Amino acid sequence: MRPCAASLEFKEPKKDDRVNKLKLHQWKPLHLMLYYQREQMIVDIIEFAGSSTRKAITLENKKKYIEDDFMCLKICISLKNKFSFHALWKIPNLWSVGHLYKVLEELRDPDVYDENIHRIILKSKTTKDILEYCNPEIKAEFTKIMKSLKSFKHKKRKTEALSEEK
Repeated sequence: MRPCAASLEFKEPKKDDRVNKLKLHQWKPLHLMLYYQREQMIVDIIEFAGSSTRKAITLENKKKYIEDDFMCLKICISLKNKFSFHALWKIPNLWSVGHLYKVLEELRDPDVYDENIHRIILKSKTTKDILEYCNPEIKAEFTKIMKSLKSFKHKKRKTEALSEEK
């Protein structure tokens, strides 16, 4: 049985300057649930939204940009929240080549890189579906970026191991 909303305690959000610089007045309930890492509420909002999922995740903006849809994914990546990222990324027909590119660009940042999110991107049906309809040049470029992230992962592990030894 789920606890009632009044009994839920909100934990202190992680401090992330990149997320904190965003215009909070434009956030929708889903953005706040992602930021506060309320996993069950995220799943409920996505299920409730149904065919209106894009409306539930898109920031209010007269001109629609990929960045508006991407905000939810960016919050998950910045907070290294693999559960929420996976819940969003597996929504069919919502994400495009542009979104995949933005996710990979975010993961290239050493402060933001998360092995679990990288693994989700590599193994997900969403990524496979996006790449299936790309032209061969774009597919090759994405493959190259994903491989560079794999080598980045190994370098990061070595750096962490060296810092632990000291």
